[in-house]
Amino acid sequence: MSDPRQFIPSTNSSQGTQGSNQYRRTSYRNRRTCPLYWRIEAGEHSSSNTQKEPSVAKKANRKRKGTDEGEGLLKLLGKLHAETNARLDTLSTHIGYKMDLGKARQEIFRHLDNISGLSDAQKYDICDIIGKENSRLEIFMGLPDMKKPGYVIRVMEKEHLL
Repeated sequence: MSDPRQFIPSTNSSQGTQGSNQYRRTSYRNRRTCPLYWRIEAGEHSSSNTQKEPSVAKKANRKRKGTDEGEGLLKLLGKLHAETNARLDTLSTHIGYKMDLGKARQEIFRHLDNISGLSDAQKYDICDIIGKENSRLEIFMGLPDMKKPGYVIRVMEKEHLL
């Protein structure tokens, strides 16, 4: 067991400021007059205190790291934001493509008017045939104006309109 004596600050005022940093030894008997001893006797600051608070209260007093939960939430929101942006980009590209095809379909008849030798009924049929398939529409609109009559004749032959 450890030495029953302890160090307590000296209360000798005759030593001035130098004496305030000096300690004197007291016996175990004099400890009972120390206020710290009274608090220990009363049960405060004692490790042998049988009336301990539940560990839940200790956990409640601990500071939690809010950064881990916050960072996780921010990462999740960032990921959702990126996925949403990717979907919106895909949708806007698709909508733009559909609008371009719609404009191209509207111009088919104007291009067919420049081709001589076609009746109005044939022009309507060619508009339907080229307008139905996006690949034919893209090819037709991508051709130079001089080559479009040859493509129209080729499509009419394939569809048995000639």
